Amino acid sequence: MKRPVVSLVLVTLALLGLAVPVLALRSGEAGVGTLPDRLAAKQGYLVLNDAFPGETTEPVEIVIDGDAASPAVQSGIERLKRQLARDDLFGAAELETNRAGDLTLLTIPIEGDPLGKDAVDGVRELRSEHVPRALPGGDVDVLVTGDTAESIDESDTMSRWLPRVLAFVLGLSFVLLTIAFRSLVVAVKAIAVNLLSVAAAYGLLVLVFQEGVGNELFGFPQVDTIESWVPLFLFAVLFGLSMDYHVFLLSRIRERYRQTGDNSDAVVHGVASTGRIITGAALIIVAVFSGFARGDLVMFQQMGFGVAVALLLDATVVRLVLVPAAIKLLGERNWYLPSWLRWLPDIHVEGARAEAARDAAGTRLERVPAKIGRSLTPCGSARSCDAPSPRPRQASGSTRVFPSSCTRSTPAPLDIGDTISPVRPRTAASFVGLCPTTSARPPSGSSSSTRLSAAPRIAESCSTSSGSAERRASSSPLPACW
Repeated sequence: MKRPVVSLVLVTLALLGLAVPVLALRSGEAGVGTLPDRLAAKQGYLVLNDAFPGETTEPVEIVIDGDAASPAVQSGIERLKRQLARDDLFGAAELETNRAGDLTLLTIPIEGDPLGKDAVDGVRELRSEHVPRALPGGDVDVLVTGDTAESIDESDTMSRWLPRVLAFVLGLSFVLLTIAFRSLVVAVKAIAVNLLSVAAAYGLLVLVFQEGVGNELFGFPQVDTIESWVPLFLFAVLFGLSMDYHVFLLSRIRERYRQTGDNSDAVVHGVASTGRIITGAALIIVAVFSGFARGDLVMFQQMGFGVAVALLLDATVVRLVLVPAAIKLLGERNWYLPSWLRWLPDIHVEGARAEAARDAAGTRLERVPAKIGRSLTPCGSARSCDAPSPRPRQASGSTRVFPSSCTRSTPAPLDIGDTISPVRPRTAASFVGLCPTTSARPPSGSSSSTRLSAAPRIAESCSTSSGSAERRASSSPLPACW
């Protein structure tokens, strides 16, 4: 990635632009008016609404719990009837009292789709204004129910609990990511990126279904509301899958970074090794949820479209552009963990535990400038030490570091004229992990670094098939196989 700043800024601005319409999100429930006109249920609804306007099968019901014969209740019911009579949305009210005379039911027809925007707004106004003005006393309890009121309560419940669910999931994810990768930056960045993806998906839902931008291209109807359960469902599915992709990508990057110490190389390796897998897995889920989007019911259309477009954005633009650009820009700061959090348990992800074990065994070597007369290759696994090797990385100054295992990548031979210096251990008796691959006459002179004598003085063998090394030397100061 040659221009990470440009990539980061452009992708972030694009996702924020897609997320802007979420500010106008209106949750609710789809009624019969959202059904296709070819369905019999929709045709019957249209005929009934034309022939009997204001007479629907789902009226508003007002329950008055109190003495039905009391003057306060009687006068309150009359005031309520007069107020509703001035509103064209409501029809004529019907009054019914139970045998005990302590409960009154007022049934009021509502015009149009009982789950439509006009009906929902009318019932909300009935609850907040008409009923309190007509029955202000505290001696009676007044409850407004019916299909419209039920839809309102369901939507309000979802809206009230959504921020709490978000806070719980994000908080728990922050803790787990911090422990798994031992980095505050990784955890904060993962949560921010996933929230950006979710917000963009919400914005596209509102833009297509509520605002009607491009809905005809997909064959979707324009509706007044987004299904109340869709935002929560979309967050759960998208956050779970995108976090799975994120951990998969990040574990490969971290693994490579711990091997080489090169942040740019780690990003390239992580994207190259996981890009196809992540994209392929996401495309399978996109295809599945696209099938839901091709249905007739608008709630499934919203669910399928939301999940499909969100995963498509997340697995391509976010995981392959935004996240790598951010990791490359931050560099070593990606793995920042303050000292007061060092007590956190070190829970390794996938191959990190094996790498840590090899480091503890002392197989990691450091190259320093000097002169030797042979090329050396780390061994210590069940593979040959004479395989061709890439160049080792250049660390600080003139220091070069071998990869810590033959199994992860083929280590590079030393150049003629270099020496090696073991990082650990310090005794010749425990030098394990290097096999001579070439021989040359060492130059004269002395050095404080470790030297190997020329091959003619050494009778040597390095057996790596069993994971152990043995040596036979006549006059060598150190074993030929470390």
